Amino acid sequence: SLYKEEADVFINQNANEGPFYLHLSLDALKHTPYRSEDFIGSSSSSRNTSFTDALREVDNLVGVVTEALEAAGVTDNTVVVFAAQSTALASQYDGGSNSP
Repeated sequence: SLYKEEADVFINQNANEGPFYLHLSLDALKHTPYRSEDFIGSSSSSRNTSFTDALREVDNLVGVVTEALEAAGVTDNTVVVFAAQSTALASQYDGGSNSP
């Protein structure tokens, strides 16, 4: 995927330049889960396969980024942060709520 390719290039270009910041804002699991052709039907789940396929793709991307950091030799001086935003669609759950 484009995320994998760009993250790998960015890490390799910046690993020897000092500290760097890579922000991958993945929206694959929001609303209608997105997954590339390589991951369609990849999960063995019988329920919500589009979500579990997309989750497998996100997991794969995390692995690729981790491997790129290891290959660049920067894992001992790297912080990886995972965050998620879960918001309701306006039509979901009786109107949805994005309130805290």
